[in-house]
Amino acid sequence: MISASSEVKASNEFWEELPLPTDRQEAGKGDFRGSSAQNSETSRKSAVTCHPEVLAWYDISRKEYLVQDGRGVWMPQTEGQFRRHCKMHGISGRTIEGACHSPFDAFVTKLQRERGVDFAGPVAGYAPDIYEDSGFRFLVTKGPRLIIPRAGDFPLIRTVLSNVLGDDESDQLTFFHGWLAVAVRALYARRRAPGQALVLVGPANGGKSLLQYIVTAILGGRQAKPYSFMTGATHFNGHLAGAEHLRISDENPLTDIRSRRNLGAQIKNICVEASQNIEDKHRTAITLKPFWRLSISLNDEPENLLVLPPLDEHTLDKLILLKAHRRGMPMPTATDEQKENFWRALASEFSAYAHWLLNTFEIPDGLVCQRFGIVHFHHPEITVELERFEAYMRLLAMIDSEIFKDDLPESWEGSAEELERRLTREGSVCAREARQLLSWPGATARHLGQLWRAQPERVERLHDKHSRAWRILQPLAPGDR
Repeated sequence: MISASSEVKASNEFWEELPLPTDRQEAGKGDFRGSSAQNSETSRKSAVTCHPEVLAWYDISRKEYLVQDGRGVWMPQTEGQFRRHCKMHGISGRTIEGACHSPFDAFVTKLQRERGVDFAGPVAGYAPDIYEDSGFRFLVTKGPRLIIPRAGDFPLIRTVLSNVLGDDESDQLTFFHGWLAVAVRALYARRRAPGQALVLVGPANGGKSLLQYIVTAILGGRQAKPYSFMTGATHFNGHLAGAEHLRISDENPLTDIRSRRNLGAQIKNICVEASQNIEDKHRTAITLKPFWRLSISLNDEPENLLVLPPLDEHTLDKLILLKAHRRGMPMPTATDEQKENFWRALASEFSAYAHWLLNTFEIPDGLVCQRFGIVHFHHPEITVELERFEAYMRLLAMIDSEIFKDDLPESWEGSAEELERRLTREGSVCAREARQLLSWPGATARHLGQLWRAQPERVERLHDKHSRAWRILQPLAPGDR
């Protein structure tokens, strides 16, 4: 909907590097649990023990030195670059007369011994500083650019959200605002709070990506693409460490069950677990506690819906599934210039929207969740579409086409193995599809178990000490549904 360049060009007057106190919080209160952070003044005093003019740290794993640039961002330097930096501050590299080392040698030796860090880089949710956690010392080199909240109205943002998420069947806007408010309040208070994955499903060019860009802006302006890592295509996730918003959009969809299960496991991990194993190429893995929120946007074609993990007891409460609509934008967006103007107009309202989320919006009592702040929600139309294409629903369709064809018996009873033989035998109307679906050991029993939970009016479990039998009832007549 908008270009990446438009996102970057938003005016800097709306942003700052560190969290500001709001009406709901006290300044300086609420460090992330499990981390003890030294403040900047303590860090500076520690530097004086090495040299009064040079504030630096040493990255043990990458063997790099870190110094602050003019913006206050910690930048890596090789030893040669650091040698020149020290020379500018009067630390000579020449060997001292009568000794076997130079002032620079003595300085870097003490620096490596006293000011080594196990990790250096941006960490989502953390301001630039030194932190220690679980025996690790890490230097956060750059923080999020949080929006300065100011009281005001945001009519353009309200219109965009209403156009995309306004729905006759469900109050989706409350769930979107609630999900984002829980995240914003935790991030500004510098505390960790779990949150569900937000899934936006709708037609192409309907505004789903635009909503994700708004989420990125409100959560500090940093995003990263986690899909390859979450589906098991790579085990490196270092690029995710410094982004508050993990965004899945416009990916090449992987609909095989292994990728979907990997995605489901990672959704659970990202949404719930505080500690994350961060690993990058040529770098020792480290356990950090980043502040992450995950959003996923999907077109509403079946092959895209099947990117999502199976909706089972492990994933149900960790997803908020919202239906997006294509109703157009309140400003013209046909050209790059129009898109940039539209984004600038939206950005001018971010301060007011952030203030409203922090101080005004209240989650209705009936929707409050002790674990995630707001309860999960699945739009019924999306749930129906997903169930249609789930493996166990495909199995039920095969049962109806083979067992309950022609003369409809009232029910069928037997074991999972007997059902599998019936569906895959020669002459079965679904033999080929059934052989593919039930190709791995235990598949039939597993899918029957899922059907028993999802369709108890049709599938009954008759297990006892001696057998594992099932009863499957005939489909309901249209008038009985």
